[in-house]
Amino acid sequence: MNIYFRTNCNNKIGLGHLSRTVKIAEYFKKKGLNCIFYVDQLKNLGNFKIKFPIFEIKRNYKFRDQARDAKEFLKNIKSSEGYIFLDDYRLGNTWKKIVKKSKFKLIYLSDKIEKEKIADFVVNYKINANEIEKRIKYNEKTKYLLGTKYALIEDQKSNSKNKFAKFNIVLYLGGSGDLKILKNLAHAISAFFKRKRERKILIKVIVGPLMRNSDCL
Repeated sequence: MNIYFRTNCNNKIGLGHLSRTVKIAEYFKKKGLNCIFYVDQLKNLGNFKIKFPIFEIKRNYKFRDQARDAKEFLKNIKSSEGYIFLDDYRLGNTWKKIVKKSKFKLIYLSDKIEKEKIADFVVNYKINANEIEKRIKYNEKTKYLLGTKYALIEDQKSNSKNKFAKFNIVLYLGGSGDLKILKNLAHAISAFFKRKRERKILIKVIVGPLMRNSDCL
C-alpha cells in the first residue's frame, strides 16, 4: 500500500511541515509501506535530503489555488487506494473536498483548534489540542488524535555523566531564516560574558538547510 504526502517547504515557511511528515514516513517504512512525497519545487529543499521518493506537483509549478493544486496532485497518483497525508497551511476544505472524492483515506496534520469536517483523521499534538473534544461528538466520522502524546519527538536517553569543560549555549532559528540574526546575538552574548570575565563559555550556532547569509559566520 502507498502513502502519499502533500506538504511543502521553502526559505519562508522553513522545513517544519516536511520534517514532521518525514518522521511519519520513517515509521511506516518500517512497516513495509511505500511513502511518496509531493512538494511545489524540489529546489526549495536546498541541501535538505530525504530518503523517500519526492516529486514536484508539476514542472516549474507555482501555487495558485486549492482546486488546481488538488487536481494536479491527484494526476500524479497512479494507484486507486491508500492514504494521503496533508500538511500544508495553504490547503484547506476546497482541496480536501476534491481529494476526498477519490477512494483514498485523508489524514490532516493540523495546528488549529477547530472541528474538522472533511478529513478521515486529524492529528493535532499541540498542548491545547484536547480543546477540540468539546466541539465534537463521540460518533464523528472523523477520527481525532489529539494532544502531546502524538507529538513527533524521538526518544532520547540523556547521559547524566557527561561533563563539559565549558558551558554550552546553542543558537538555532530552525530550518530557515537569516543567519545574521544569530551572528549578532552570538556577539552580544560573547561580549556580555567577557565583561563578566567568564571564559568557560562555548557558543554553538546551528545552520539550518535553508538559512540565508550562512557565509557571515
